[in-house]
Amino acid sequence: MLILKDGTRLPLLPYSLNIGEIQPVKGVSENIGGPDNFGYIFIDSNEPGGPVFSWTDISGTGTQLTVGDEGFALINVFFDFTFYGQIRNQIQVSANGFLTFGSPVQQNINPVIPNSAQPNDIIAPFWDDLIPGLDGGTVHVLEDFTNRQLIIQYTNVRRAADPNTRLSFQVIIRENQEILFQYLTMTGVTNSATIGIENATGTDGLQIINNQPYVTNNLA
Repeated sequence: MLILKDGTRLPLLPYSLNIGEIQPVKGVSENIGGPDNFGYIFIDSNEPGGPVFSWTDISGTGTQLTVGDEGFALINVFFDFTFYGQIRNQIQVSANGFLTFGSPVQQNINPVIPNSAQPNDIIAPFWDDLIPGLDGGTVHVLEDFTNRQLIIQYTNVRRAADPNTRLSFQVIIRENQEILFQYLTMTGVTNSATIGIENATGTDGLQIINNQPYVTNNLA
């Protein structure tokens, strides 16, 4: 799904979006929602005008990150990325399926968004209790200079509570302020995660789901 600032590159929508409404608009479509108070919206590939799923595997070309169980890896963002009005140049990649521009406070219990409890300042493609490195799961990062974007990929990671779960997903951060979540294969339990973004104080955010079924294979 694509997360972007309202008004930066919107498709034609059959309704208006109200500032402050952060949940998907029921009765119209569950594949588009927002904006939050800052103005972020999301739209997924099941919605007309949404992003096209286009997976580029970086597990063989990117740099593998060592995050372990409950760990973080600090990476640089090679361009100025503006997030909730603040320029960010570094990001912490969590083992548990989220990124934070703030303090690397690990939390394997995924709350609703927004939430004032740390961690804040987050991008969460699939925040759950995950264990990269176990059973062959990996996390990679690739600096895509040509397309001015940073790709973080979780490959075949499993949930701590479910050894049969295998999750492969990406978050792509773009210089134009867009954020793209892609889900290649999501096998096993997928209804126990939080997906969305949140500002530095935990007072504003765009929650796409919390502990509900939503993601499917080949979803963007």
